[in-house]
Amino acid sequence: MVTVGEDGSIYELSMNTFEIINSFEFVDELSFCCIEFTGVSSIATGNNGGQVKVWDLRSTGKKPTRTLNHLDDLSPAISIAPHPTQNHILLVGYSSGGTDLWDLRGSSSEPIANLQQQEGGVSEISFHPVYPDNFYTCSQSGQVIHWFTAQNTSETDLVQNNDYDTDLNLEFLKYGLSCRTLYSSPFPINSMNLSRNNRLICGGDSGIMFCTEKC
Repeated sequence: MVTVGEDGSIYELSMNTFEIINSFEFVDELSFCCIEFTGVSSIATGNNGGQVKVWDLRSTGKKPTRTLNHLDDLSPAISIAPHPTQNHILLVGYSSGGTDLWDLRGSSSEPIANLQQQEGGVSEISFHPVYPDNFYTCSQSGQVIHWFTAQNTSETDLVQNNDYDTDLNLEFLKYGLSCRTLYSSPFPINSMNLSRNNRLICGGDSGIMFCTEKC
C-alpha cells in the first residue's frame, strides 16, 4: 500500500504489519492530490499544480521517472486512471473539469487528447475493467458520466493532438468519443466504484449512495 500527503511525501507500507517499508520524503514542493499504481512497483501521483509524476518505488534516487505538465492552466490534478491492459495509458482529471489522455511511452510533453471540460472538478475517473473503451467520471458538479466510442465522429467530445502519431489500441481515438449522464445530483459526487458486472456505485456530499442497475 502506498500513501501520499500534503507535505509532498510518499510512503509505502506493508499490508501485513502496516509499517513503513519505503519512503520518498518531501520529494515534491507541491501537495499531492491523488495516487494510482501503474505497475507492480510504479506509481503515478497528481499534485495541486497540475503535474502528474511517475515514480519507480525501487529507485534509490527518489526522483520521478517522468513528469507530465497540464498545459492549459495550473489546475490541480485530482484523479488518475491507468488503462487496465495498457498501463502506459493514463487518464488524468483536473479540478478545472478537464481531462487529459497521456501515453507514458516516449518523451512527448503534450497529452494525446483532451476531453471537453465538465462543469466541476473530476473527482474520480475509471476505465471499465473489461471493456476499456468505456470509462466513467464523477465530478464536483454532481454528475456521473459514461464515456464511450462515438457512432458519429462529427459529434465527438474528444480533441486530439494531431501532432501525435499514436499506435494506441483505443477505439475512441479512431472514431471519437460520446457520453451520457448516468446520475445527476445537486451536490458534489466525491467517489465511485465500478464492478465487473456493470454496476456503478457513487457517493457524495448529499450523504446518499447511488447504484446503477447497469452501466
